[in-house]
Amino acid sequence: MKSKIPQADNLSVIILGRPQTWRIFMLKACASSCTDFLMRHTNITSSRRPIYLYGFELLLSTLTSALSILFVSVLFNGIEDLSLLNFS
Repeated sequence: MKSKIPQADNLSVIILGRPQTWRIFMLKACASSCTDFLMRHTNITSSRRPIYLYGFELLLSTLTSALSILFVSVLFNGIEDLSLLNFS
């Protein structure tokens, strides 16, 4: 029996039963744009492009995760400060 392992191009994240392939596409598109910009303005060979592409994907993924965590923490801390009930 052959196991099916999803390829990176066909990967889709399922949230609430709907495939969300556009999120992965946006991450790859932004990483590709950053890599292309870096290749135009610096002396990087095309053989090293996949390395830089992976690095930008990792950087953008980490930044969006960290920023979303900070946003949620500020949001909940702000709601706590605005509450009318003070239990302390």
